[in-house]
Amino acid sequence: MYMSLRPRGTWSRVLTDSQKRLIGHASHLCVSVGPPQVTEDILSARAPNSRLYWAMKDDAQSFTPEICAALSASTDVIFCNRAERGMVTATSAIVIETRGAEGVSVTIDGTETLLTVSPAKCRDMTGSGDSFAGGFITADVWRDARRGGKGGDCSGEPPPHSKRKDQLYDKARLVSGA
Repeated sequence: MYMSLRPRGTWSRVLTDSQKRLIGHASHLCVSVGPPQVTEDILSARAPNSRLYWAMKDDAQSFTPEICAALSASTDVIFCNRAERGMVTATSAIVIETRGAEGVSVTIDGTETLLTVSPAKCRDMTGSGDSFAGGFITADVWRDARRGGKGGDCSGEPPPHSKRKDQLYDKARLVSGA
């Protein structure tokens, strides 16, 4: 779900009934930065069997201790970096922590696995964690769709824009225990 900016440039602080209905019917939801009230409304509106992802941001206004606790308790997969990891409270979620050139830490049921990465030269790392989360979520939705689960019907082929689709799918399968 995308939240649009109002003409004055402020975030909408209330979900419409239409947005709440969409959230209630969604099989997969990703929560990122936004007003705490909207995050609470998303958590209230979501279907109990929907898969919830949290793309964490180091933003104390959006992620109050109460919101962090609620998201930690109800999220299936949490994406964070090392600086944001401390915002996660007691959780049964899969926690995926990016560590730059050091790799990616994946914690499932308290067991941490470090995945190595091939270093890349980048001039600007802005958005790299969000891109990583988006790729993982795409692979996860595709996997569910192939199984006939929450993702619905699928041709059995991964999205055509995914250049490293097989590797990403394998990592998603490893992380999700599929």
